[in-house]
Amino acid sequence: MRIPGAATALRALRAHGYWTVGLTPRGSVPWYEFDWTQPIVLVVGSEGRGLAAGVSKECEVLVSLPQLGSVRSLNVSVATGIVLYETVRQRGLAARAGRPADGAPEDVDGS
Repeated sequence: MRIPGAATALRALRAHGYWTVGLTPRGSVPWYEFDWTQPIVLVVGSEGRGLAAGVSKECEVLVSLPQLGSVRSLNVSVATGIVLYETVRQRGLAARAGRPADGAPEDVDGS
């Protein structure tokens, strides 16, 4: 199912201080090198097709999970789980070090 307006929604979220991060096998930044403590919107595509071209262009950074061997990519739910775990791990480490790492932009007060 395609959601109309995804690119528009990503532009609006960016305007509110979020980084738009696409998860794709073609990403130029490996998942373990990205700073997941910043405020992000994680964008994942469909199982077979991945991110739509228009949505991919709206992402400020494209992150990948490099694979070994003949497997090109992971199941989208597995890949998302890995990235979300890394996000929680990095934010926990940052919080213990006394750095802000709640992932909320500065202009969002949570109310």
